[in-house]
Amino acid sequence: MCVECSSYHLKHNIFKTHKTEKIEIECTDIIPSETKMLKPDTCEIHNIEFSLFCESCNRAICKECITQNHKFYKCEPMTFQTQRRRDLLRSAISAFKSKIVGIDQEREILKFTENNHYKLCRQWKEEIRTHTKRSKETVCKIMDLLADVNLTKIDEMQKQDIKSFNNFQDELETRKLSLQCLLRTTEDIVKRSCGGELLMVMHFFTKR
Repeated sequence: MCVECSSYHLKHNIFKTHKTEKIEIECTDIIPSETKMLKPDTCEIHNIEFSLFCESCNRAICKECITQNHKFYKCEPMTFQTQRRRDLLRSAISAFKSKIVGIDQEREILKFTENNHYKLCRQWKEEIRTHTKRSKETVCKIMDLLADVNLTKIDEMQKQDIKSFNNFQDELETRKLSLQCLLRTTEDIVKRSCGGELLMVMHFFTKR
């Protein structure tokens, strides 16, 4: 791994217990100068260009190798194996591309689902706010109606009580007038009557 990958590797929860070490490469093998001069597609033993592929050994060989160490193995021309592996790599590339396309599609679907989720959440919030507002309005209307009914009842009770108070005041006023009239009459009798007449008047009031 590179330094950045190693840093991310240690931060991940799955790999946080892992230990990374620095790679130190030391080349101790002495490569012959002749080998250094050989091309990668040249046999190191016979210094001949590879032209065959040994399937049993899974390696490229030259035409001299097949007569010595590979004559009982299954070999074929290098071009066939190269084409076959090129086709495999192309298939792998196609598979990778298909997987990348699939991942992109899944990401789009996930993004669409996420947007729909947010949209539904916003819609639910608005519905809750709307229902709450309507419920408040309904409750307020009901409370206003109940208040109006009770206020009307109180007004009717107040009117009845006021009427009763007025009737009682009228009755008291009538009694007062009657008593005042009786008082004046009595005072007048007392002033004008002699002893015998006063006794007759007292007898009259006593009977009444």
